[in-house]
Amino acid sequence: MINIIVSSDPRYYINKAAIEAVVADFLHRHRIGGKVEVGVNIVGDRKMHELNRKFSRIDTTTDILSFALEDPNS
Repeated sequence: MINIIVSSDPRYYINKAAIEAVVADFLHRHRIGGKVEVGVNIVGDRKMHELNRKFSRIDTTTDILSFALEDPNS
């Protein structure tokens, strides 16, 4: 089962269906299936900077920040 969760701050207009379609297409083209969950959260520069500083120890904003749901080495 593939579960795609798309969220954003209400002040940003996003097309959730289009984002879900792109993610689903990517997973299909790369033959990724089974029990999969992908979360996409659209944030502004200030929030991205805060998240980078907190989780990556990078004191700037970036385009993408990703996290593994589970540790593949455990």
